[in-house]
This record gives sequence, C-alpha cells and structure tokens, in this order.
Amino acid sequence: DQVITVVPRTPFHLKLIRDLGRVTKVDFWSPDDASGVTIGQPADIRFPGSYVHVAKELLQDAGMMYETKIANLQELVDQQFDLRAQPRAAGYDYNIYHTYAEIQQWIADMSDQYPHLARKSLLTTSTEGREVNMLLGSSTDKPIFLIDCGVHAREWISPAFCQYFIHRMLSQYGVDQQVSKMMDEMTWKIVPLLNVDGYQYTWTNDRMWRKTRSNYGTVCTGVDANRNFDINWSGEGASSDPCSNTYCGPSLESEPIVKALSDIIRADRPNIKAYIAFHSYSQVFVYPYSYAYEDTPNADQLFDVSKRAADAIYDVGKTKYTWGPGYDSMYLVSGGSKDMAYNHGIPLSWTVELRDTGRYGFLLPESQISGTCTETFQAVSSIFEDAY
Repeated sequence: DQVITVVPRTPFHLKLIRDLGRVTKVDFWSPDDASGVTIGQPADIRFPGSYVHVAKELLQDAGMMYETKIANLQELVDQQFDLRAQPRAAGYDYNIYHTYAEIQQWIADMSDQYPHLARKSLLTTSTEGREVNMLLGSSTDKPIFLIDCGVHAREWISPAFCQYFIHRMLSQYGVDQQVSKMMDEMTWKIVPLLNVDGYQYTWTNDRMWRKTRSNYGTVCTGVDANRNFDINWSGEGASSDPCSNTYCGPSLESEPIVKALSDIIRADRPNIKAYIAFHSYSQVFVYPYSYAYEDTPNADQLFDVSKRAADAIYDVGKTKYTWGPGYDSMYLVSGGSKDMAYNHGIPLSWTVELRDTGRYGFLLPESQISGTCTETFQAVSSIFEDAY
C-alpha cells in the first residue's frame, strides 16, 4: 500500500477524489473522509497496492498534483518498533508502544503504587467485554481537568502520551514544583485508552483500523466513536454508511465508550474546567466548533490559550503546531467529543492532533514517543495555568 498526497484544484478534481473513495477500498488519512476534501487543500490518502498504479494514472490524466508520501506502508509498520533492538531499562518502558493487556496491568499498577494520589475506576465495559478504565486524582473537591486518549484505534501515540503524562504526574508529585501545583490545584480524570476493542484489533488484525468493533447487523463493522457524541449527530462531516471510516453509528451514543464518557461530562460539567481528547496526526490544537462554520463566544480566549500551548511545545524542541477552530484548522466534524463537551459548559475544550504532519502519519516510530510526550506535557501544563 502507498499513501499519496493530492491537491485538488478544480471541482472536477474534487469529484474524482470523492468518486475514488466510493468505488475503491481507499483509506482517507487526512481528512478522515472523502467529504472533508476541499479544493486547494492537500489530502493524504492510502491506496491498496493493487490499485496504486491505476490511481496515479487517473490523477495524472486529470492533471492533478500528487506526491507519494509513503511508498511502502508495510515497511513503516515494521519500522515503528525501532527502539526494540536496543537494550531497554528494567520496569515499564514509556518509550515504546504497549498492548491493551499491558496498559490494563499498568493502570492497576499505578493505582497500587500511588494510592494516595490516584485510583482506578471502571468507566465502562466495551462491546467485546473489555474493561475501559479511568485513573482519577484522589481529591474530589477541586476543578476537574478531563483527558481521554485513543478514541481512534490506530492513533497509537495518543495512549502512549496518556501513560507518560500520568506517570510523570504521579512520580514527580512532591519533587517537581509545577507537577505538584497541577496536582494540588485540580482533579485529573484521565482515560488512558478509550477505544479498547479497536486498539486490540490494531495489534492482532489490522494496524490501520480506526473505529470501534461493534456491529449492528451490517456488512461492515465499527463506528467512529468521535462521530457518535451528542452534537449535531449524523450531520455534515459524519457518514451514515456503516462501511465508512466516519460512520456515526445507528443512533446517538450507541457506543458504550461514548455513552460512558458523555455521562461523565454531563455529571461533572459544573466542575470540569478543561477537556482534551488526544488524537493524531497533524500537530494542531483544534477547538470548537467543528460541526459548523461558527465561532464560540470565547473564541479569543481559546485562540490565546492554544497559542500559548503551541509556543510551549515549540520551546521544548522546535516542533511547530498550529491552532484554530475545527471548521478552519481541520475540517467539518459532527458528533465530536470536544464540541459536545463545550456545549455542555466546558469552556476550554480541544481535540489535540499530535505528531506528525504525515511523514509517518499514524505509524509514528517509537523513537519519537519521548519527544512527543515531553513537549506535549508542557502544552498541558500551559493550558492548566488558564484552567484552574
């Protein structure tokens, strides 16, 4: 398989790309659906190896610019684990990707190791019967900072960051002044891995799987959990086709993980001051709205806080992030968690798209985990200063 970046320049180009998405088994990486492709904006699309040659001919015949971004996808899949050959330190390694079972054991270990700071809490049970756990800060009387990771199964860097973040907060409390302040001033509720079924499937069956693993009697399996929330459900930027990667589900909150996270937001909404859903890739701080071409009343505040967070990342290692409302910084998305959270009264609400900008895409090598996590920690620390 190959990942090709195309730039449509005319309405005909746009129609060709959308037709390709309908008639062949192509996988839209960015944007994540054919409907999000727009004139003048690059789109990253994965083509099956058997179809690459034909696709390139069609693009050339149409006079459309394209670039082969990833020439051999399987090579990158194999190269993700580029730290495994090196000697590793004893104990849990935060610089490599971990399986669902390893993450579950780690959640239990964190709760046991730091009982005065955190406790494990069952958020819900997945469609296939797996536990979805949260780690909660021990205090309950402070403003809440809510974070989830791994709603899209193939975005492995997201749960890797959540694990790093939790460990750093717990292990450095009482040692690092900023960490201690963050823990003392807010209650942290973190879901290290939300889409547990999909994530397991990326390890055992299909590394490029994105959705959940639920099936409602259709030929295709899976719902895009980030199109299943209570905000303009099934609207523009979501699909009603069960075979689409952006399928919104048969009904609002059909997915147990979406219902459970939504219940947390609804129950705690007077106290939740900030919410972040970590995704990949694109290096963008995406704030509401994504479901409509509309700004929030506090758009200036969200712009300023996002800029400071992006600056904090740049100061660590010169990684450049952009920021903006979803309709402008990314593409239209209906049924997304950050818009739902914002409309339920959480003023500081983001989707954060982590590294990179497409060189590796969802297959970010392990050698970039440490750098990604270190810089992103500073971004969350920056947002904390505006949240508490």
